[in-house]
Amino acid sequence: AYVTLAVLHSIPSWLTVLVISRDVIILVGATMLHLMHGPIPIPIRPLPISKLTTFFQLGTLLAVLLAPLYGFGQHRMMTALFLATGALTVVSGLRYMFIGVKFLTAREAQRR
Repeated sequence: AYVTLAVLHSIPSWLTVLVISRDVIILVGATMLHLMHGPIPIPIRPLPISKLTTFFQLGTLLAVLLAPLYGFGQHRMMTALFLATGALTVVSGLRYMFIGVKFLTAREAQRR
């Protein structure tokens, strides 16, 4: 949906890149951890910030799709929504990266 709406110029391209990049980075990171260390002995659950991020990402899609019908697509409001969604996406992605680095650091300390 993000790619399609970016191609249609309904969502900024930078937001689409952030949303997709975050998911790809999380997927690649988890795959690398699994390949390097086998099954990860910690439960992987969504973080509260990630749940909020998902809410905003889906809400942004809904707002963009409904804006022409209900006329609430004022530039300032949509810009604020795009910025909030982008910020949450970045913070959520960084949080997952921090958890991955913390896991790797703990694994290295155990090996020593």
